[in-house]
Amino acid sequence: MGAMGSGRRPFSKCRTTDSVFCIDVRRWVREGRLATTARIYWRWTENGHDIRKITVCPATDALLIAADTAGGFSSYRIELTQTPCHLGGARTWFVCPAVGCGRRAAILYGGAVFACRHCYRLNYRSQRESPGNRAARRAEALRDRLGWPGGIFDGTGNRPKGMHRRTYRRLLARYEAAVGECLADARLRFGHDFLGSKR
Repeated sequence: MGAMGSGRRPFSKCRTTDSVFCIDVRRWVREGRLATTARIYWRWTENGHDIRKITVCPATDALLIAADTAGGFSSYRIELTQTPCHLGGARTWFVCPAVGCGRRAAILYGGAVFACRHCYRLNYRSQRESPGNRAARRAEALRDRLGWPGGIFDGTGNRPKGMHRRTYRRLLARYEAAVGECLADARLRFGHDFLGSKR
């Protein structure tokens, strides 16, 4: 089984990458799924029910995809390619199967056919966010990495046990810069600071 509860949904008005089904070649390589010829049964669920499923048959330098879609059954081929890594080994990529494309992509997004985000004209969610919102997300991610409870206005926490002081200082500086960027954006948008005190 795979991708159960992966969180991807069908296309929406937002047309962002996190609003559609996707397949990630990096995950399949990491899990060893492409190292054998065994079929991959990949499914997406919502509220415990399957909402989409595909069968993937690994072949030499390619994958054969079989899927049930709203328009019926479809099957097609996705080529695989590799590029060398600087420190040895190779990175595997999908080759977008859309007619006239052929881009390398780590992730393909699903409509009737899985294709790259350029072919479906999908944006990343962060491209639709204000600079302040992006900064707030970065700050929350840093709080999570540092083991602090959520809430960028709850102050800073202690250095996590086992974390080098240099690493902690670097992450703390990034966190404080992100919070500062969030506050600056709020002042610019609302004419006063984010906590509501007039200047």
